[in-house]
Amino acid sequence: MQYVHLGRSGLSVSRFALGMMTYGTPKWRPWVLEEAAARPLVRAAIDAGINFVDTADMYSAGMSEELTGKFAREFCRRDEVVIATKVFFPVDLAFQGGNAPGPRFQPKPNTSGLSRKRIFQAIDASLRRLGTDYVDLYQIHRFDANTPVEERWKRCTTSLRAAAPATSAPRACSPGSSPRCSTSRRGTAGRGSSRCRTTTTSPIARKSAR
Repeated sequence: MQYVHLGRSGLSVSRFALGMMTYGTPKWRPWVLEEAAARPLVRAAIDAGINFVDTADMYSAGMSEELTGKFAREFCRRDEVVIATKVFFPVDLAFQGGNAPGPRFQPKPNTSGLSRKRIFQAIDASLRRLGTDYVDLYQIHRFDANTPVEERWKRCTTSLRAAAPATSAPRACSPGSSPRCSTSRRGTAGRGSSRCRTTTTSPIARKSAR
């Protein structure tokens, strides 16, 4: 397995990452594999040298994060694996995604988005489900037009200092919407807009430092 630095950070990750959206519960989406079926696949990835595992709080309404943490403890040491998770969408089995057919899902107030309150709650919940006291990469899953940029980044910075990530990254955001977005852009199918991806670095801070 080959390893590279994540963006401009000093964090070493495998060139292949293991996406954990597929693992959790089929109650969320029918193609999702449960723990027993997921275990040998995750084990094979870890044994092959993959050390970069990517999940999100919304995947299987948090169960993906639970399995990510469980498998990480089972197959390797915490310092050997780079765990990434994301924040924005509601964590609810009833939420099938913004383009899901049927009635539009209406999340309860403060259970989605990137407000200060939401990010505080989300990182704590993710850490509990993962069973760890820090994450290595905390990603903004989508741009939140309802939250001022200053509020989002102030909270992310506070999270970096007090709640754990080694790096943070806007995963999908409109160009110019983030003060840290790079100029690289990628078209978004069906929307006629652009996305940008970037990675910013910050020292690791344990949750206990809060």
